[in-house]
Amino acid sequence: MAKSNLQLKDSGRNHELSLDIDAVKKTVTGGAVYNYSDNSLVGLEVSKGRLGGSVVHSGESHSLRLNFNKDGKYYGTYRDDDLGGLELEIEAGVARVSKGAFPATGMIRLKGADHEIRLDLDGKGRISGCIKSRLSKSALFRLDLAKGSISGEITHKGPRHETRMTLSSGGWKGLITIRKGKSSITLDVKGGRDFKLSEAWIRSVVAF
Repeated sequence: MAKSNLQLKDSGRNHELSLDIDAVKKTVTGGAVYNYSDNSLVGLEVSKGRLGGSVVHSGESHSLRLNFNKDGKYYGTYRDDDLGGLELEIEAGVARVSKGAFPATGMIRLKGADHEIRLDLDGKGRISGCIKSRLSKSALFRLDLAKGSISGEITHKGPRHETRMTLSSGGWKGLITIRKGKSSITLDVKGGRDFKLSEAWIRSVVAF
């Protein structure tokens, strides 16, 4: 008879994962996932069966900081010192200018060694365009804006792990993959929803 309570644990040079699993109810009841590198930190924790946490992606001249709530919402800031300290506030799926200002043209075009920006501001103060950053092979993100509404993807990956957080105007979801030899386990999560695991996923944890 399979154990009713399982624990999935794994760690490497730039990741650590520990999840407590109720195999009978097929839920994750607690635990945490951490990914870290010189330029990025992803910290996700499970409480009462739901996932939440934060991401910090920081270079010499720009940074993105986001918090992921367990109710499925997210908020944070993007800051760029190459643009005079321009700061975008991100909340409820919308990005707004909170510090600094756009040029009089209403256009920003910047292409640097580690990030690229193409933004336009319309007469109603709504932002459209794209922000891309790749600080290393481990840390990268892309934010797409359409009249203030935001979507995008933040990725942290290493030799044996990959964590991908996907943003939309409606909330966030994530994909966490751990590899060991020829085996791998992927955990598909969505903010605001309880962890519900399939029977096949439970069997893969036992074999991992």
